[in-house]
Amino acid sequence: MKKAYLFTNGSTAEFTQIINSIRKDDIIVGIDGGANFLYQKKIPVDLVIGDMDSIEPEILSFFRENSKVEIYPSEKDETDSELALRWCRNSGIKKIIFMNSLDRRFDHSLGLLSNLFTAKKFGLSACIENDLQKVFLADKTTLISAGKGSKLSLIPISKKVGAITTSGLKYRLIKDDLYRDSTRGISNECVQNKITISFEQGELLIIQNKNRCDHERRNKI
Repeated sequence: MKKAYLFTNGSTAEFTQIINSIRKDDIIVGIDGGANFLYQKKIPVDLVIGDMDSIEPEILSFFRENSKVEIYPSEKDETDSELALRWCRNSGIKKIIFMNSLDRRFDHSLGLLSNLFTAKKFGLSACIENDLQKVFLADKTTLISAGKGSKLSLIPISKKVGAITTSGLKYRLIKDDLYRDSTRGISNECVQNKITISFEQGELLIIQNKNRCDHERRNKI
């Protein structure tokens, strides 16, 4: 499956593990100021896209000479991230990873969440990810690889997510319902390496917190 990594603006997260997993045939997109990060890390870029209000002028000049650049007006209905998502769809890319720290502007984080729904509408697979966490919409049956002891949160996006059954989590659900006005699904613990989640009704967001101990140990090796 053709895959694209979309680097958003202003990220301060750790991306080392993910960057090391990128393959030569994967697509790299710098979303406006996200291209600053890619330039600093000397990561080859296939596309820079956005209204260019956050990218450094000399970096934009560099990518104009070495990559594909698409510039849009600053007054527009879509965020730069949505423009990048639509470019991926038009380019036949089926799997999209938004690279973002999720630690700055909350409105931008919610915008990325909206992009997950847009991707789902287009029949694409999409997530928001950094080295410490991954955020994605669950399918009716979802299989997850996780480190034992890591945390996993189940967040109802619809008013109700009905008949949820889980395996591999410390606090099991068996045909249970989760509601948007309850925090019951927050911070469950993975007790197995393979997690299964299924449900019959609603929209469910999964936030997978990767095992920090494993992450720190890998960085020391």
